[in-house]
Amino acid sequence: MLNKRILKINKSSTLAIVEKAKELRNQGIDVITLSVGEPDFSTPNYIKQTGKGAIDDNKTRYTAASGIKELKEALIKRYKEEQGVEFSLNEIIIHPGSKFSIYLTASVVLNEGERVLIPSPYWVSYPEIIKAAGGEPVFVKYWDNQNGFQYSFEKFLPEIKRGIKLFILSSPSNPTGAIMKGAELKKLLQASLDYDFYLLIDECYRRLIFDNLEYPSPLKILPEAKDKVLVSGSFSKTYAMTGWRIGWTFANSEIIDYMGRLQSHSTSNPPTISQYAALAAITQEKDEVDKMVMEYNKRRDMGYELLKNINGVMIQKPEGAFYLFPNIKKAIKGKYDNTFQFAEKLLSKYHVAVVPGEAFGEEGFIRISYAASEKHIREGIEKIKQALNE
Repeated sequence: MLNKRILKINKSSTLAIVEKAKELRNQGIDVITLSVGEPDFSTPNYIKQTGKGAIDDNKTRYTAASGIKELKEALIKRYKEEQGVEFSLNEIIIHPGSKFSIYLTASVVLNEGERVLIPSPYWVSYPEIIKAAGGEPVFVKYWDNQNGFQYSFEKFLPEIKRGIKLFILSSPSNPTGAIMKGAELKKLLQASLDYDFYLLIDECYRRLIFDNLEYPSPLKILPEAKDKVLVSGSFSKTYAMTGWRIGWTFANSEIIDYMGRLQSHSTSNPPTISQYAALAAITQEKDEVDKMVMEYNKRRDMGYELLKNINGVMIQKPEGAFYLFPNIKKAIKGKYDNTFQFAEKLLSKYHVAVVPGEAFGEEGFIRISYAASEKHIREGIEKIKQALNE
């Protein structure tokens, strides 16, 4: 019999949608893909040129398992500039993608059966990673019909009081784009001290924030919580570097030490070429990221306006990331059993790929990625409207 933990792990719903869309394309069918959490922009040229140069300079060998010193120093400097908090070299590790940051966090922090609070809706991989590490995912809804998607500390407090080992906060959220505001974040940070749990903040989309909103710096808000906080980051979304596979974690030195040990015995070092490309990304950046964010902002506004005018659809304008997460419960009532069935019909008949809310723990919603051209967003939402009115 296989490992009992592994048998609990479900397939990725987002990747399943991608595979079905590929099958249709292989049949010669044009598919509008609004399902993938991947920038449609190319990696900026200066980053690509640095990657090519790394190959020419023979920077193709092993590095330290925890990553090159230059990249760590650059990330420490950037974090201090942006969030006013400084980490040391023994408080950071570079990973082959930020997903591995989440995996190592769970593997290092959790013991068998310990509870992990995950706000719902959630990124599809969180509960599967927790189960693989032997933990128990605990889900708490952070939305309601009156206030929409709002991270309210009071909603989480009852489960925190019951005892948790880890709290995972995605801010801005995948799939909702919600950001935990400073006042609520301060309560959560204080709770990590009062109730003795770790707080993992997934900042994968931190640079993708709209409407001049200020991103609250957790350790500037409550510096004394530093030993309880882990910050996970990525180059994938910010710099359109999904395939380069570079992420990182800031945490206390003990956690980083054990993360490094486990990484050294699993993946070894992150891709060497990619590390030097990532170093260029943050040390040579000009306005490339700002231009991408401006374009996402335009697409968000367009998609939001189109969706809110569809009968039976409820939609909240996201504050960050690049997803729309409309509630279509009323629109599908009496027509489809659930949003999974709707998404399947939308793909098979209308050739538009979205991700059903069930993948994120919330039936009745669909996730629409606006990391796509304006033409595809407009055409895709028009076909969603047709499918809902069928």
